[in-house]
Amino acid sequence: MKIDELNKEKKDNIINYAMEEFATSGYDKASTNTIVQKAGISKGSIFQYFGNKKMMFFYLYDYAENIIEVYLTNYVDFKHPDLFYRIEELMNQLAMLLIKHPNVMNFVDAAKSEENLEILNEVKKRKRASTDILVKRVFNNVDLTLFKENVDYEKTCFIVSSTLKNLIDKEMESGKKCSEALIIESLKEYIDYFRIVFYK
Repeated sequence: MKIDELNKEKKDNIINYAMEEFATSGYDKASTNTIVQKAGISKGSIFQYFGNKKMMFFYLYDYAENIIEVYLTNYVDFKHPDLFYRIEELMNQLAMLLIKHPNVMNFVDAAKSEENLEILNEVKKRKRASTDILVKRVFNNVDLTLFKENVDYEKTCFIVSSTLKNLIDKEMESGKKCSEALIIESLKEYIDYFRIVFYK
């Protein structure tokens, strides 16, 4: 798309304001006028860059998912045998992502609960296989000898993933700007607790 031909600063500026508008207002109520005013560009140019509103929305969605995928898959040692070591690394990357790209996380979260059914159905179709792959990479091939003998590993995976997801969702919904260190500290407290509960 034409948006990719712009210099990085201008491109990032437009993308950030567009994500913010879609995340805040939803697809139907999102205003291209608001986006162009905040980004400081002409209304005609935004359609030159993206084509139309729907194409813009899904360009943003794919762009956001790519950023998330890079953060959560490229910088975590999935070969480490310790499950909670992997999870701690993953949470560190996620905390960095929340701080450096808050609009990305908010936009994707909003897209997955979009009220426009046509858009929501398309989002579901585009759901990355990488999400399932990521879960498998985190929880597969770990050292089960680290766990207490009476621990059900499948239930452990469910408890851990559900708890951390709720913590992350809560952080995003709060709207508060926290430092990366504070988010990591909060998540680490739970990971340390999991070690005590599930490990020998």
